[in-house]
Amino acid sequence: MLALGLSVLGALSAAPAHAMSDAPEAPQTAASDAALRIGNTADLVNAVTQGLPPAQLTPIAARSGCGPQGCDTFIGPLRIDRDHGTLFIDGQQRALKRADHGAVNGQDLPDIDWASPRAYAVQTAGRAWGTCIQFPHEGLGKSGSAQRWTSVVLVPGGRSRVPVQAQRFVGYWASCDALAAGPRVGEVLLTVVERSALGTASTSADAAPSAPLEAARYLCSATGCTRQADTASVGVDSANGALIWPRRVAR
Repeated sequence: MLALGLSVLGALSAAPAHAMSDAPEAPQTAASDAALRIGNTADLVNAVTQGLPPAQLTPIAARSGCGPQGCDTFIGPLRIDRDHGTLFIDGQQRALKRADHGAVNGQDLPDIDWASPRAYAVQTAGRAWGTCIQFPHEGLGKSGSAQRWTSVVLVPGGRSRVPVQAQRFVGYWASCDALAAGPRVGEVLLTVVERSALGTASTSADAAPSAPLEAARYLCSATGCTRQADTASVGVDSANGALIWPRRVAR
């Protein structure tokens, strides 16, 4: 059996090795033609982080309240203006800039449900990196298969630097748990299953995007995030929503 190796992306690009022998090759088992199937968020996290140094996540309790100026949610060093969908460093008046990833075919991303965050303080190699916040979506994003699509927002920070820009990712079962430590100090890796530009554009911004999807990896630091060149095409089982990597991963 071929192992997943460092990641699902690595497994998809790996080809099975053949022994140098004059003997006829043994027949392949049925497993060799089976696609890798991932049925939930936990399975996806296990697949995309296998073999990578983990990021340490510590849950942060969110505090919410409303006043004459509107409703806010406080998460560690951050404040969310829920009425306008903006992030602030608590105590500062200027909103953080935000880069959005995952929009294709000119389509808007779904609206975030700012009132329902799950937040974590992120550390790598024992050093504070910043904050990761996971959100569901508003409207149709709360119903049916669209609930499988979530947003992850990364805000670099730590004790030695001030956050410059928040980074938003929209993905199928996107999760802060999919974070891993990057190859250098101050970097993290996030793998997101997102829409492919090859997919058919949906008629609704809130509808679940059509296949094909892509598993894309982002390398993030205090200065921003870079989408890595290697991606893998992913399908969706319409019967149960399981993700399907169509290439062989076993023989």
